[in-house]
Amino acid sequence: MPHCRRALVLLLLFTVISNFGSDALKCRLYHRIWEDGHLLRINPDVCHTSSQYCVRATYSDPDTKKKNGYSMGCDKVDCQGIDNPAYTGWVQKLNGEYCRKSRDYGKKGEICCCPDDMCNSSHRSSYFVLTVFSILIYAFYSLI
Repeated sequence: MPHCRRALVLLLLFTVISNFGSDALKCRLYHRIWEDGHLLRINPDVCHTSSQYCVRATYSDPDTKKKNGYSMGCDKVDCQGIDNPAYTGWVQKLNGEYCRKSRDYGKKGEICCCPDDMCNSSHRSSYFVLTVFSILIYAFYSLI
């Protein structure tokens, strides 16, 4: 039983340390885009960026020969103009993302930028859930 506690404490420490202590923004990296009948797919991963934003693009066009799908990653140039109130097109959504329509991503395409770790993913709370789950398991085994 002491080995289980030690392992849980190490897991908890690893989880907490991996979420803090890095200045680079962590973003979900994933692409699934169809173009001209071919699928471009990058397996899920994490990228790190020193820019201020994670980015999520939705490629949407009725023409099936053009790009359709979605892309997530670290911003390089897509989020320029968000901080400039004179620049039009960016709209802040309820979830905190800044989005704008763009023909660069098809007739119905959209680019969204967000300033928090893993915010460009629907799985962004997984680190928090893992941390809480680890604490609960440790607390449970401490009572036994």
